Amino acid sequence: MSLEDEVNTRRNEKNKLEAEVEVLAERQDKLSARMEKASSDFERDIKLVRQTSNELVKIAEMEGEYQKTVEDMEWAKQFLPFLRYPDKVNDPNFRLASTAVSCIDKWLPTQQVGFPWQAKWGDITRYVQSKRAQFR
Repeated sequence: MSLEDEVNTRRNEKNKLEAEVEVLAERQDKLSARMEKASSDFERDIKLVRQTSNELVKIAEMEGEYQKTVEDMEWAKQFLPFLRYPDKVNDPNFRLASTAVSCIDKWLPTQQVGFPWQAKWGDITRYVQSKRAQFR
């Protein structure tokens, strides 16, 4: 083999290698673009997951508030007729009456109102309970 043949062979190999490098560089550019898009999609997905999570927390909080409101309404449905028409509501176990006394018992101390006859709330409740016992 002559020197010129050797140079041509080496030049051809060099050209092949440069072509392969160019193909690999294009492939690397495409892969980099795909990775950037995937990264961008991932970040968008993470943001969406966080937003959805926050919305679910808000929905759960609202559900809890609504559940509490429903419970209050169910309690009111049973209790308010007793307050309005105590003589027409059957309360054989004095459950509704006890609830009313309990409500007043909790409410009265917050009013900071003294009784003019210097009676204590406990005295009043004992009196009411003794009267209640008479009617049983």
